[in-house]
Amino acid sequence: MSMKSYKAPGPDGFQPIFFKMFWKDVGDDVWNSVKQAFSSGTFDPSITEILVVMIQKGDNPSSFKDCRTISLCNVVYKLISKVLVNILHLILSRIVSPLQSSFIPGRSTKDNVIVLQEMIHHLRKKKSKKGGLILKLDLEKAYNRLVRL
Repeated sequence: MSMKSYKAPGPDGFQPIFFKMFWKDVGDDVWNSVKQAFSSGTFDPSITEILVVMIQKGDNPSSFKDCRTISLCNVVYKLISKVLVNILHLILSRIVSPLQSSFIPGRSTKDNVIVLQEMIHHLRKKKSKKGGLILKLDLEKAYNRLVRL
């Protein structure tokens, strides 16, 4: 019920609002599908069907960089994923390093600017003759390359 009601429909054409409105009719089937997925580790493969859609960022896209990719998933698939995320959330703080700043609630890649400033300051004040190295990776380009595969 916490899913946004009018998100884009998946390949089956249903939005979360359908399941919310007709929960009395479909709720038992949905709940049984979710329970089966967690008890047996299997589920109907049709719920994993996803439509991948490219949405252009500007008026005249000329490359993948000018588009945003979204995946349109079935609601039952999203529900199973949401349950998994809520379970994993309980142990993530023990798995994810405190230095990880992306894709973690309450942390931002903007925090890295402060860390970078501290690293540069440390390297400038360092008296060692070996010097130091700061490496910048352009993850946007890496992502665009992955998308094209």
